[in-house]
Amino acid sequence: MSLTHLSNISIVKRLENMRLDRLAKNSALIKTNCLTSERCPKCTLKLPCKHYSSVEELFGKGKLFKKHEWQSMTDEQRNEMIQYKLSLDAP
Repeated sequence: MSLTHLSNISIVKRLENMRLDRLAKNSALIKTNCLTSERCPKCTLKLPCKHYSSVEELFGKGKLFKKHEWQSMTDEQRNEMIQYKLSLDAP
């Protein structure tokens, strides 16, 4: 990425966007790791915690990831979450 033709303001904006993108990716990674190790994505404690009483309740309470979080995840992370959810639903 060449920054020679950009003004200081546009450089700062670009760097801020890069920082926020990296933060979103790392956030999604931490959330994925918490969920697959049966930890609460809000407080990171082992389940049960004050937010969720079980893994089933955690996955049953609607969307776990916001749209931008899901989009920032790699395909491998998404597949891992889908496989984990399917393993919970299996009899």
